[in-house]
Amino acid sequence: MSKPVDGALLRQEVQELTDLLRRDPNWESLRTTLKSQDLRPVDVLLISFHEGETAEYGVFVSVHDRKVFEFQRSTDSAAPEVFLLWRALEPGATVIREYPQLVEALRMLDVGVIQ
Repeated sequence: MSKPVDGALLRQEVQELTDLLRRDPNWESLRTTLKSQDLRPVDVLLISFHEGETAEYGVFVSVHDRKVFEFQRSTDSAAPEVFLLWRALEPGATVIREYPQLVEALRMLDVGVIQ
């Protein structure tokens, strides 16, 4: 049986990732790529993010309509600033198991802790 995930830690992760996306100068490239989907950093929460050798991966939640999007983009500085993968996810049991931050992010939006 898996260990329960601490909601406070998940909320902290969502807050920190979203703050980085919105404010950190080193994340400008991701902000620029996000515009290719007609979204601004204030329109989404970044709930999951990790970087591999050749790409970065993550999950956004739209602030306004609560849609969930998984993305992948190249980390090659010569690559165009586009998403290699952009797909909508249905927030069912499988997605919640894979991204437990989703439940906390939606709660944060519902109670106005984050916008």
